[in-house]
Amino acid sequence: MSTYLADKAEDLTVEGPSARFTYRRMGPRSDVPLVLLNRFRGTIDWWDPEFLDLLAVDHDVIVFDNVGVGYTDGEPRDSLEGFAEGAVEFIDALGLAQADLLGWSLGGIVAQRVAVRRPELVRRLVVAGSGPAGWVPGAPDFSEKVLGIMAKPDADLEDMLYLFYPETEAARASGREHFDHVSTRLAAGGPAVSEAAAQGMLTAAAALLAAPLIRWWRNWRPSSIRSSMPTA
Repeated sequence: MSTYLADKAEDLTVEGPSARFTYRRMGPRSDVPLVLLNRFRGTIDWWDPEFLDLLAVDHDVIVFDNVGVGYTDGEPRDSLEGFAEGAVEFIDALGLAQADLLGWSLGGIVAQRVAVRRPELVRRLVVAGSGPAGWVPGAPDFSEKVLGIMAKPDADLEDMLYLFYPETEAARASGREHFDHVSTRLAAGGPAVSEAAAQGMLTAAAALLAAPLIRWWRNWRPSSIRSSMPTA
């Protein structure tokens, strides 16, 4: 098994108006760090350490959990504006005048909201595996299978591969490699995404979906939602 510097990054905390934020910081320090925003149902433990190591070669990299998610306390948010506000609180709490933002999936949408909310705070914006911060007319609906996996309390490895990777052998191999990379952090037993936080993410995401999907979410309530380590 490979050893990654990101797996050794210590947990740091900073006090904000709504929470005590937990974050990790890697790479050479700079006045304008690269702040990463988590994907749907993700915590800082889900960032691939190989990816973080590559970024940290020449970037000041910060990963953090938003209010009420994972390692960060506080009341979970349930709107995109709420998540954007939490990200701004974190950046301000660090005393940063500016930051570059990289948002993954839901984090990409939140990052765009941060840029609109506080344009002077964002120098550069990277939207990864995500989309615009609003519904695109004519975009295809999510399938029932995708919606079901998104809300499952016990999504396994096959579920996650279906959501995040094309159905080719090469893509699935890359997916398995990613899950192997994050296994060190996840096996350490850090906090998962709570039911309340996961429901908040789903509610925020539903605001971007077409009317049929919004109705689907309003009529469907999982008994338990959590983030867990996929199992083969």
